[in-house]
Amino acid sequence: MASVSVNLHARNRNEDEILIFSSLGDAKAHIKKEEIETNNRYIIGYSTKNFGNSVVTSSSHKVCWVHGVNPYMYVSLGHQVLKCHHGTDKNKKKKMEKEKTKTFSSEQHSYAKKKTRHALQPSKKMDCPASIILKEVLIFTPEEGSSSELDKKMAASNVRSDLSKGIKKIMVVFPNVEHKYHTSGENAGLLQRIDSDVASKIKELVVEDGVANVEEMQRHLTSFVTKNVTPAPSKTNRRFAPTKKVIRYHMNKAAKKGCDSSDDQHNLVQLVSVLSV
Repeated sequence: MASVSVNLHARNRNEDEILIFSSLGDAKAHIKKEEIETNNRYIIGYSTKNFGNSVVTSSSHKVCWVHGVNPYMYVSLGHQVLKCHHGTDKNKKKKMEKEKTKTFSSEQHSYAKKKTRHALQPSKKMDCPASIILKEVLIFTPEEGSSSELDKKMAASNVRSDLSKGIKKIMVVFPNVEHKYHTSGENAGLLQRIDSDVASKIKELVVEDGVANVEEMQRHLTSFVTKNVTPAPSKTNRRFAPTKKVIRYHMNKAAKKGCDSSDDQHNLVQLVSVLSV
């Protein structure tokens, strides 16, 4: 990655870890690397408007101090919270209400035999508390000797009076909270969804190269992941090694979507028919 992250706290099981990055892209790349190494995965739980492209809206922002060997001040412009994909199910209440309605309807019309689809496994949401917090910040370096409370108040006042002097960075906070209630380690990747880059590669190979065989697609994806994903992910991580069923689904999706947008519709229609066999 282009920029070098700064570890503002030594790794300590009793402290949060804070890293600073020059861009959101660098921060996301670091998080993805950690996901691969640990077989964990995070999804966006909450994000402020325009996160990553936030602008200064007023001079009343709170000025925060970070102490240590190299103390600094920062103003937060926006934030994003990443939750473990085994975290809290935000739609749990809706699902329960839907299930109650379905059960009631079934009891009222027990004579109507309707085929229903049942999930083979329960929800992967396990209320895991692990999270990562990203903050879009402006960083300011205080003058040497600014140690007293009065000095700090004056420094904070100076910051608010001219926010343009701040350097925009992305702060990543790894809270001191362990993953809980779900499988970890080697087997943790078995329940992961396909990576967006892998899904995009499937679409590219179907639409541009006409790949129509699932086994051939698997070979292409293995080569793609080997060349482009570091560190090398576990072979059991479905994020980068999707099952044939998942690959076929994305191949069909890409082929059918291509039929609506490609000039060469005849070839794509034929491809859809091959994939449907």
